[in-house]
Amino acid sequence: METAKDHSEKFGLATIYFYCEIQQRGKLKGSDLLASFIKQLLVYLTTVCKPCPTGVQEDLSKFFGTKRSEPDFGDLADIFSILFLHTPKTIYIIDGLDEFDEKEVEKVLRIVQKLFGSKSKRNGSRILIFSRDQIAPYLSVTRLIPGTAHISTSLNNITKDIQLYVQIVTEDKMCVRELTSDHALMEMTKQRLLEGALGM
Repeated sequence: METAKDHSEKFGLATIYFYCEIQQRGKLKGSDLLASFIKQLLVYLTTVCKPCPTGVQEDLSKFFGTKRSEPDFGDLADIFSILFLHTPKTIYIIDGLDEFDEKEVEKVLRIVQKLFGSKSKRNGSRILIFSRDQIAPYLSVTRLIPGTAHISTSLNNITKDIQLYVQIVTEDKMCVRELTSDHALMEMTKQRLLEGALGM
């Protein structure tokens, strides 16, 4: 299976990814997302032997050098915006944006709107966002940034996936040892697991 890195090296394109993991609540801030995107873009530039913009080098030295000062969201947004323009035709993926709190979601969506809000600004880059339809009160990805690829993780869309996952896991367990010979109990257990998943 071809990885994002293989794809980047073969075709000269970067694929940048951020997974919003609910267990890492301390890392669910807009600054964490931007820092991750910046790091991945810098690794990509190194991989394809493309120089880093001078302004970014200075900022990196200022924020991550020996005498560092802590960057805020605005500082990281500035660095990311420069790297965004410097790496055209990049694919960005944000998985689980609705796990951020409302304030952080709004900050992320504002920078996404600024960079992807019109085709002329996108520089050939694309973004895909996985989240529930309504991320926070009054915030909808497709309404805020029309034309953005958005895959809804609302319960109606993912119930079949969870059902399939529960089926596969229970079959795997049954291969090791019989969990129960009571078919009705097994079906009830699967249903409880499905209900307990709460769309996660």
